[in-house]
Amino acid sequence: MEKNQFDQTRPRSAELEISRIYRPGTKIEVVFDMDAEYPIVRSAHIHECDLPGARMIISQTNPEILPSLQAKKMNISTLVNLGENRKIRAGLDCRVLDFMKDYRLSNQKPVSAVRVAFVPESLQVVNVRSAYRFKPNEIFRVDIEIHLAGTVYASEQYCNIDNISFNGIGLVLPRMVNGNPNPLLELSIGQEVAIDLRLSNARAEDLEADMSCDVIVVRKEPDFTRRSGYAGMRLTGLSQWDVEKLNKFIHHAQLHEIQKSTG
Repeated sequence: MEKNQFDQTRPRSAELEISRIYRPGTKIEVVFDMDAEYPIVRSAHIHECDLPGARMIISQTNPEILPSLQAKKMNISTLVNLGENRKIRAGLDCRVLDFMKDYRLSNQKPVSAVRVAFVPESLQVVNVRSAYRFKPNEIFRVDIEIHLAGTVYASEQYCNIDNISFNGIGLVLPRMVNGNPNPLLELSIGQEVAIDLRLSNARAEDLEADMSCDVIVVRKEPDFTRRSGYAGMRLTGLSQWDVEKLNKFIHHAQLHEIQKSTG
């Protein structure tokens, strides 16, 4: 991290920045393998931050982080308001120490939590645009149909869109659909399939679009949760026109999320 990256008036140590940024209650994104072709992103918040011990207790994510999740790298990031409408995303490298099933909140209510160790010296600015994975919501909606072996598999029944970026899409795949194994769980890494995407916006029709392209499976987590698997897919074959429409949609979704998180 460059000197004075967060404060233009005087230099701050990594420890001071961490104590200012990573405080109890702060909303965070837990990112697995951020530098990989397609990472996994999960939202959570901080319960406790022990700066001298370089330890943090965060809420369990939804879907949950499981011990079986295989990832080479883990990062915790959060938005930082620099003032004058300037915002950046700060990130810390970390690793899971243990899973806590009965962490006690201030009201003594037991909840699931995760204890992590972080590296203070790793504090750095994350490129929000390039790393941004948008999670569809009621305002910015994304639907998908996957064409596999002559059958069309639609989202909400055979898959749920976890997030979408400028070059990829992440899908949560329920193990069972109508009492039968989900055929999408048979997708293999490197397999290419055709998809149809529909981008919908409840407030701006000019952001809506339908597009078709291919995807290549680049990541697969069979044990993503107890009831579902996960597939990360790289978008390929989009026309330049569709690329521009997708970029515009995600850019506006990003602005919407930033405005919502900062009030």
